[in-house]
Amino acid sequence: GYYQIGALTSAKDHTVSFIDLENRDKTSSFKDINLLFQKKQLDLIIKKARAVIKDDPQSGLAYEILGTALFMQELDSEAIEALTKASTIEPNQSGPYAKIGIIYMKDEHIEDAQVFLKKAIALNSNDRIAYQYLGLIAEYLGDNSTAIQHFEKGIQGTPSSYLGVAVNLGRLLNNNKRYLKTIEVLEPRLPISSEVYE
Repeated sequence: GYYQIGALTSAKDHTVSFIDLENRDKTSSFKDINLLFQKKQLDLIIKKARAVIKDDPQSGLAYEILGTALFMQELDSEAIEALTKASTIEPNQSGPYAKIGIIYMKDEHIEDAQVFLKKAIALNSNDRIAYQYLGLIAEYLGDNSTAIQHFEKGIQGTPSSYLGVAVNLGRLLNNNKRYLKTIEVLEPRLPISSEVYE
């Protein structure tokens, strides 16, 4: 279906642009980078990343940030090049692999996408973005059972404010007439006021 392809090509999804800075941004060059991504100031992000790369060509973080911004500008081949460089410099970071997988998925290279998303999970078993997109692929391929498993793994340990994987899981559970499980997944994450029912 159409819905899944639309979901797969959501390059501007804010979850794709999240950059894990913990223990990586030692010079604080990118302390506000996630805010800049939220504001979609992609040209500024690219300029900042390229300046850091010029000073430190071994900054895997700068290459990941550059690749992410290029991806959001739909410059996929340039994005893959930057993300590949990031994964070469920092082979233990899951982010670049997950993002390369998402780009391949967007371009409907499903098998390549699965390889990179699984590599991301092998490096970080809590990579909710990789689980979310593996779930979308499984759903696209008609394997709802596997899709649900990926979405369930993706919501484990995620903050209740994070809706991405939970919404996909809830939607799929609801479509499969598992209504109580749908409520169980979504209710803690959606602020529903009792006033609505009064």
